[in-house]
Amino acid sequence: MAVWSMALALLLLVLVLSGILALSQPQLSQGTDVWLRLLGLTTLYALYYFLISAMAVQLAAAIRQPALSLLSLLSIWVLSTVILPKVVAASAEQQKPLLGVMQFNEQMHEEREKGLNGHDPEDARSKRFERKILAKYSVDDPSKLPINYDGLLMQEDEYYGNAVWDKHFGLLNRDLRQQAQYTAWSSFINPFQALRNLSLSLANADLYQHLHFQKAAEMYRRTLIRTLNEKMAYGGSKTGDWDWTVPEAWFSELEDFNYEAPAMAWSLQQRTLELVAIAAWALLLILLLWMPWWKAERLL
Repeated sequence: MAVWSMALALLLLVLVLSGILALSQPQLSQGTDVWLRLLGLTTLYALYYFLISAMAVQLAAAIRQPALSLLSLLSIWVLSTVILPKVVAASAEQQKPLLGVMQFNEQMHEEREKGLNGHDPEDARSKRFERKILAKYSVDDPSKLPINYDGLLMQEDEYYGNAVWDKHFGLLNRDLRQQAQYTAWSSFINPFQALRNLSLSLANADLYQHLHFQKAAEMYRRTLIRTLNEKMAYGGSKTGDWDWTVPEAWFSELEDFNYEAPAMAWSLQQRTLELVAIAAWALLLILLLWMPWWKAERLL
């Protein structure tokens, strides 16, 4: 408890400084979720410092030589914070390798041109869509349409591009999540991995938060592009009229991108394995503190 209290005193100092910083930022202090996350981070680090304190006390009690005890603690620290995370990350990459950026973009570009099935080229899709629109309005040429065909064609291409995006980024997100699950299981071997993942999650800075933001931004982009294309198609211009303009007031009516980050409960739901792992480590070290084996006789 004495060793742990020293760590908690330093943690309290960081907590006070973090609270002052949050209060100085209105966009932070007005939300209750920020304070819940700060409380969650404090609790998490307090628990982690307990694990370190308990481990240090048990090693000091079990090893006769202070220098060897300190060396053991340093070795555990380097192993858990430097070596194991890199080994686990490299292993996760081998288990579920990701495509390179150039290869990923090339595959998307190829499917955009040749079709998702490889046998539906862009020109054929455009011709098919043109026949569909001409038949709908009973005309034989896009210039005779009462609307702007260019806007419809751009939106149709956007729909197909969205399908390509959903396919490839869906596969990428699946692989990233599998890598994250792989590293999450290592938390049962290395409590620092659990601390790292949970810290990122509570700070809204982990992979799952990034994917959540990416999806929200993509949905906003799609809505914005569809609105622009539909305005071009049905706003009064005709096919080929590329000089047609929209009043500035219309653009001011478009909704801004207002991202709402998920609540802390959502973030923690993504980290169930880490929560179970760090709780298991705490229970194990508490039980070991009450075990008489290290009190009876030092090992070294």
